[in-house]
Amino acid sequence: MWKKNDTVTITAADIAHDGSAICKTKDGFVVFVPNLLIGETADVIILKVLKNTAYAKIKELTVPSPYRTSVACNISKRCGGCAFHHTTYENECNIKRRLIQNAFRPMGNTAPQIAPVIPSEKALCYRNKMLLPVGTNADGMPVSGFFRRKSHAIIPCRECAITYPEFFPIIQGILRHMEENRISPYHEETHTGIVRHIFLRRGEHTGEIMVGLVVNCNRNL
Repeated sequence: MWKKNDTVTITAADIAHDGSAICKTKDGFVVFVPNLLIGETADVIILKVLKNTAYAKIKELTVPSPYRTSVACNISKRCGGCAFHHTTYENECNIKRRLIQNAFRPMGNTAPQIAPVIPSEKALCYRNKMLLPVGTNADGMPVSGFFRRKSHAIIPCRECAITYPEFFPIIQGILRHMEENRISPYHEETHTGIVRHIFLRRGEHTGEIMVGLVVNCNRNL
């Protein structure tokens, strides 16, 4: 059986709820691979092996899907902010429909018929709510971004293709205020520091933006 750091060739058979591809061997062993689409074949590196499942990452994509698209984000492979940025929006809708069908399948012998997904008019710059963790970079400066997939390591982010662009000048302003006033980010390891998350929400019809801070103190910042 495989072990950590082995390189194997595998084909995606389905999609899990978190967007990872489900790849099955002939003996029923399941391997989860992020950023792989149904029908694609890739050489993958095994990261973790459990009793009946394993987790891997793509080393080289050998047979791409016709639904794969170029990614307009330079951190999407590391960031956990979105799951389907590497495929067309039409295929993303089909995947989400399939996920709903699969969710109902354990309740009976057959999955119910799910109507096609009604697509949004906006495939980009539509996300009107963000809750971003705050931490420090290697220089000790405050940063904010998205958690790396399946971890609490922060991937700093100054822009996002699926989020309202007005959010990011506000975020950078908060980080500058923290730096200038020596307001420390919260540290999960030591349970010290003050600012844990930045919360933003935009009114679709008014354009107003609500900003909130999740903090570890009871004083004005």
